[in-house]
Amino acid sequence: MAAVGLGQAARTTPAGALPANMVPHPREELFTVLVVDDHPLLREAIAARLLQMGAGTVHEAASMA
Repeated sequence: MAAVGLGQAARTTPAGALPANMVPHPREELFTVLVVDDHPLLREAIAARLLQMGAGTVHEAASMA
């Protein structure tokens, strides 16, 4: 956390707004991902995060078989 001294303005982000590095560029192509893990909760959490990051399609599998 940065300290704000006298004469310095604090930068704030509006509620609900994402930081600029988290907003996908409009020209970025969607990507497809295969998540393989034998733990369902971990696999689902990773898949959900990838979708939030802009993945076009996320496939899930419990094993390589």
